[in-house]
Amino acid sequence: MEFQQAINAVEQQVSLRDFLSDKTLVIITHDEDAPKNLPPFGEIKVYTVEAIEKDRKKFAQTLDDNTFYMICDGGYASKDIISNLYDIDRYDIILEKRRLGLLLKIFKHVLAENNVMAETSLDVIFMNSAVMDYILSRHYKISREVLLRIIAANRFRVKYVETNVWQNLKNFVYIGIYELIHSSLPKYLVVGTTGILINEFMLKMLSYRLPLTFADALAIESSITSNFLMNEYWTFNNREVSKGVKGFFRRMGFHNLTSLIGLGINLGIFTALVDTGMEMLAANLIGIAVAFLSRYIMSSRLVWHAPSKASN
Repeated sequence: MEFQQAINAVEQQVSLRDFLSDKTLVIITHDEDAPKNLPPFGEIKVYTVEAIEKDRKKFAQTLDDNTFYMICDGGYASKDIISNLYDIDRYDIILEKRRLGLLLKIFKHVLAENNVMAETSLDVIFMNSAVMDYILSRHYKISREVLLRIIAANRFRVKYVETNVWQNLKNFVYIGIYELIHSSLPKYLVVGTTGILINEFMLKMLSYRLPLTFADALAIESSITSNFLMNEYWTFNNREVSKGVKGFFRRMGFHNLTSLIGLGINLGIFTALVDTGMEMLAANLIGIAVAFLSRYIMSSRLVWHAPSKASN
């Protein structure tokens, strides 16, 4: 049985080479490294997204019935992406669908950067020249987000190829790190750190002239206000929110409310963990971390909740 399977695998590989020997694969990636485990195309060319966007007319010359395109986010391609020799001709798009797609959907939903992307985690997409011509002719930015929109609109015939769990895990980590870096979370962290410094400075200055409790309250409100202004004009400035005075003060009010809720979460977790016997400083750090993430989620999903200005 195993011997026969080996024979079939060899025959399929030989047939695959014959089938793809006169076809060209164009790889579109964010770096110049070609992924591993590529099907045996006759010729393989690598283009960076930046190079394509700089000279779209030159890239359009690659459009050909014998040319296929692959958008890669990671450094590998599944060997199973072409399970049938004729899938390339039968489908317009062949997409590796991840089993961890639900986790990524939750992840993207929390970040709230681009809800359209919260569909599936993917590493490799194969498409034919008709799909690429559609993208170029409409001057869309070449990205997986655009392809997911096209897929969601049912403009082309799509085949989903499952991948193994290990590949899913690696891909989820890769995309997770990529999305975190390019999300508003790092900016939000910088703003939060700045707010702590402002809080400490204002408390020190005000304590000389005001009762300590009153000085602390004003210092806290100063940091909350500074955080709001930095988030409004820097962290979430790409959100399509109301720019009027009413919308501004509505967001400020929500921001103050979420800050108070975060404070309550911090104190609640701190008290509960200390009561269980955890060391005070460790409990405080956990409370701060959970409160920070809670405030970020509330800020992203409630205060500045709106799709990003994603350019097509």
